[in-house]
Amino acid sequence: MTVGRGVLFKKTTVEECWQLDMTFLSKQVYLEEIGYTHVHWKSSWGKRAAITVLVHPPKRIKLQYNVTKRSTGESTDYSYYIFLDTTPCYFGKRRWWFNCPNCGRRCRVLYLPDWATHFACRICHDLTYESRQEGHSRWMALFRAMNEGFKLEDKLRRARSPRSRGRIARKLSRITGGLQALLDYDKNQRRKRLR
Repeated sequence: MTVGRGVLFKKTTVEECWQLDMTFLSKQVYLEEIGYTHVHWKSSWGKRAAITVLVHPPKRIKLQYNVTKRSTGESTDYSYYIFLDTTPCYFGKRRWWFNCPNCGRRCRVLYLPDWATHFACRICHDLTYESRQEGHSRWMALFRAMNEGFKLEDKLRRARSPRSRGRIARKLSRITGGLQALLDYDKNQRRKRLR
């Protein structure tokens, strides 16, 4: 049994995509002067990738790369501009950001899923994180509720006004009722297994 939102149709996760991170790119490419650089990196699943970055100041780069479709083996070259943005940092430097080529949103990482041809932000590709699609077991819910109950008991001892004491006591009774329901459910499940 899982507690929380169940996922019926799983979205593509960012961990399954090629990621072009600006913190990595700004260390590999000097973004202040005109020039080009071949950037190589490794994906989270171990494959290597290469991309050519042409810098066109002010605040614009051109990406050139090749995508090979797994199903057909067909290879296609892509080349397009991405605009950059900066924000000032405390000690005189500046932080670089991508402007998403689709929506113009400022982002640190651009993604390229298997089914896409252009890098874009997580929202444009409708991506999610792997951790968002995992359910939590009833035991995790039980431990969280117990921890919350201990904190509320401590708050109840320290509360001074009758109004706040009543509010905390109501919340504590809801949590203890939920804990008791979880324990009863588990006890009934064990009895069913033993029969």
